[in-house]
Amino acid sequence: MEFKEIENLINYQFNNINLLKNAFNFDEVLTSEGNLFLNHYLNIYLLNEFLNKDDLELFYSKEIIEEVKNKLLSDDYLTKRMNKLSLSNYLEDKTKAPVIFKAIVGAIILDSNNNEIIDKLLNIEEGILLNISPEENYVLLVNEWSKVKTKELPKYEVKNNYNVTLSVPGLDKEFKSSSNTKLTAIIKAYMEAYSYIEENNLVLKITDIVGSPDPENAINQLQDLYVKGYINEPVYKIALKGVNNGMDIWKCRVLVEGYRESFSAEDTSKKTAKRLAAYEMIKYIVELK
Repeated sequence: MEFKEIENLINYQFNNINLLKNAFNFDEVLTSEGNLFLNHYLNIYLLNEFLNKDDLELFYSKEIIEEVKNKLLSDDYLTKRMNKLSLSNYLEDKTKAPVIFKAIVGAIILDSNNNEIIDKLLNIEEGILLNISPEENYVLLVNEWSKVKTKELPKYEVKNNYNVTLSVPGLDKEFKSSSNTKLTAIIKAYMEAYSYIEENNLVLKITDIVGSPDPENAINQLQDLYVKGYINEPVYKIALKGVNNGMDIWKCRVLVEGYRESFSAEDTSKKTAKRLAAYEMIKYIVELK
């Protein structure tokens, strides 16, 4: 394995290269060290960013902050970071990516305790902004609006004392905000932008995002809404209902937390039953919106 290449990918040169080698050999001590550090570091980072120093009130609830931390520590997110950094290319077993990520963090901490590198590995600022709960995530909402309308993403600039200026393609004004931390200043600017979108009746419709309900593509349409933060994850429950003329009859029920109705469909094919149930669900969501 070319460890110099790995050092270049993470933009960090080890004083003790054996620590990096051990990280890729599934060193349990390094993994444990990395996991403990990430938990502690994210707790402090998130509380510092979302605590108003004037009145000591949190910008987000402790529950939301804990949820953000858990998402950033999830196997899914750490795997995405390993893929983004091209570090997964050095793994024979890609399922080990989250473990190796934590081991790399542990190795860096033992080598130099370089927090700046950890920030970059985690992509911490963007990671936090994009992993806030969907119902609270104005960054995702404005980003999606801009992508749908112009195929471009908003840009923000941060100046001294956390003064933020946000430019949103497709909108004819800039949005400015300030706060006592960088993340809250950014989020406030996005909140202003989304308020402007609402006030001017420019809010995206579901059909702007995924198109009209499509019986052939309904499963993907629901998944797309979930990935983009517009709905909670669809849950499908499939069970054998019975037998008709020697054919198994499958029943699929789909639920989406936050919606009162659920929908079911039956077919001799599990896949078809799932697709038909998803189609009824996406139609219902479109009608409500």
